[in-house]
Amino acid sequence: MRTTKNTSKQSLGMLRNASEPYIIHLEDEPYILSEDAFKKQVDAKLARKRDWFYPKLKFITIEDGTLKLLNTHKEIHYEMTVRIEPDKLHVSCSCGAQVETLCLHTYKALERLIWYRNTDYFAEYQPNGIIEIGTAHKKYFDKKVTDTRIKITPKANLGSVYRLADKLEGLNFEDVLNLPQTTAPERNKARETALTYIVMDSFHNKYLPFLLPCLGVLNKAGTEVKGFHHFISGTQKEYDAYLTDEQRALNIICYEMWQQAETRSGSLIEGEPELPATGIFSLWERAMLLLHHQEFIYRYGFYGKRELKGKPQRARIQRISLIKDTPRLYFQLIDKGAFYQLQMKVSIKDRNINYDVETPFFIWEDKRLYLLGSLRDAGIAQWMQQSGGYITFFKEHFPAFEQEYLNPLREYYQVNIIKAHK
Repeated sequence: MRTTKNTSKQSLGMLRNASEPYIIHLEDEPYILSEDAFKKQVDAKLARKRDWFYPKLKFITIEDGTLKLLNTHKEIHYEMTVRIEPDKLHVSCSCGAQVETLCLHTYKALERLIWYRNTDYFAEYQPNGIIEIGTAHKKYFDKKVTDTRIKITPKANLGSVYRLADKLEGLNFEDVLNLPQTTAPERNKARETALTYIVMDSFHNKYLPFLLPCLGVLNKAGTEVKGFHHFISGTQKEYDAYLTDEQRALNIICYEMWQQAETRSGSLIEGEPELPATGIFSLWERAMLLLHHQEFIYRYGFYGKRELKGKPQRARIQRISLIKDTPRLYFQLIDKGAFYQLQMKVSIKDRNINYDVETPFFIWEDKRLYLLGSLRDAGIAQWMQQSGGYITFFKEHFPAFEQEYLNPLREYYQVNIIKAHK
């Protein structure tokens, strides 16, 4: 890199105050002060002076890239300040002497650092360098303050520290990645079992739907479950060592779901008002965030909790997909001449779907399962399902129906009036 010459007062034969920063440009690499670059940018006569020989330097502070050192010789001391930038050093001294470039004190100090402390002395103080990182993460580094610096070194248990204490030597990393893969035959045995998650859907809505884990037996390819072991309860620990963190979290949710589902009816619009379904619906919201990462999800129709002590029957289990998208509910009020029919519609990303709402909390589309956006949506869906899918009222009853049902419905849902096709 070409040296940028100082064009300050000394180039005109004028003196400057040493307390004002003098800029030394770094020629070779960022933060590296070479002896050659240093000697080219200061007065040649400073090298011949014998005063202030071998000063003692004591570290004071480093803050915002500005280093302060106490510069002492024969009981006389001054404060030396160096603002460090990648391509230059701003050097000043509290002596306030009138000088051409540097004062003798800072010259001798820098000379000592170059001779005895290597030319990369200032690189340690760069942003995200060893000093800044070691100070921010003290428990991982050893610190020692010496006469000229803070000496910070990574603790041995960190191993190789990127960009700080060492270089990752040897082959270039890209070369390492390009080394050939092994040609040895595949030794990994195909998986024999996998954890599955089953949406438990009780007949006649005896219970609200809940989730249970179950160990599945895989086919030779490991792509499908060909059989099932017993359901896994939330209190069993023998499989914990084989589970991911997400599966452990899911199994806890499964256990809490069944604890709540067991104590209340499977209806959202009938039953005990003192046992709201808010808790179990919230558990489903948490579970859905984790289930999307699971490979094997099933739906199982069961009759009663006695079945939970056994294993799923193949005739009543179905593999399904859980979809992240939230269904949007809206209504159509269809004018059929003598009467109106109220119908619930469901859209996914503005696409109307043919749906099934027989499972509380959910919308089914073929084998795709969507969790409804709120407990209110789930209650409205069940209300429409128990009403046979349509609610019909004759036009004579419109004012009363509107006041009792339509107006409250419009507060939360879009209601479109359309003419029936003849």
